[in-house]
Amino acid sequence: FRCAQNQQDFLQKFYYKCGLKLAILSNENEANFEKLGVQNDPEILPLDHSSILLVDFGGGSTEFSWLFSSRPPLCIAVGKNDFINHVSFDLFKDKYNSVFETLTASVPKIIVLAGSTICSYARCLQKIQNVDSIQNIHLYYDDNYIHYASPNERSTADIGAALVQFLQSFHPEQMRITTYGLRHGLIYAWAKNLPDLKVIG
Repeated sequence: FRCAQNQQDFLQKFYYKCGLKLAILSNENEANFEKLGVQNDPEILPLDHSSILLVDFGGGSTEFSWLFSSRPPLCIAVGKNDFINHVSFDLFKDKYNSVFETLTASVPKIIVLAGSTICSYARCLQKIQNVDSIQNIHLYYDDNYIHYASPNERSTADIGAALVQFLQSFHPEQMRITTYGLRHGLIYAWAKNLPDLKVIG
């Protein structure tokens, strides 16, 4: 939607058909709402807040946000669609070259990952670890995940596994998954009437 040449035509047609106005979020707005949502995850709140990096890996973009900090997010137009035909550690390193030096210079203590791709991989780890919820998963790369991925989720789990392997190379103290995110941030901002996060579209 952000790059579509017919963006305005689509918005007008949607309004005409459904009577609803759509707003297309910028990368920065998406990162800020995601950050707000994850800040309110009860599983994240007890953690040491001094250095937590949130990685929101989506279909067409990735947002790197320092969770309890005013530092601006790093937003990159790279996502699941860039790895559909080929996925490897080296490809991740190449695609995220622009943030590699930044993360190497300021390694987070904790990396928290969000999004459906990482959930597919986490479900494999959940079976390996035999835990009740993916929310309790401590992420790490495990070659054995391939034996626990269903045929339907194999390609997505492959991408999630490679992403975890890439982020693990920075040697954070721990990596976790969150099921909180953009929708929670939008609801929280609306409920609290936060003026600096209002979306106009």
